Amino acid sequence: MFYEYIHNNPQWNLQINRQLEEIKENQKVKEDLKVAIPQLEKTKTWFQTWYDLGNMRERKEDFQLACAYFGLAQFYLSPDDQNKSAVVHKYLDNFYRSHSGINYKSYQVPY
Repeated sequence: MFYEYIHNNPQWNLQINRQLEEIKENQKVKEDLKVAIPQLEKTKTWFQTWYDLGNMRERKEDFQLACAYFGLAQFYLSPDDQNKSAVVHKYLDNFYRSHSGINYKSYQVPY
């Protein structure tokens, strides 16, 4: 489950393993982790690293990976961070793109 050692920060290691559990054996994920892990030094680099990887995978139409990376990017953002809403929307957009075969019902929420 969360036992694979990816990063020396235990909380970050947990979140990476949790978010990537189902896809971390994917060769693209392994390559992306080689780029991401050395960059993860502070919470600010956490956001930027995963956000940049999410955008790169979105451009390559790897929507499942983009979704996972945007999920990681937003995790430590506070609710009042100006980036929170945008990255959550990118997470959701890529989630629906990666699950295009499912017929979801959509509802407008008045707030």
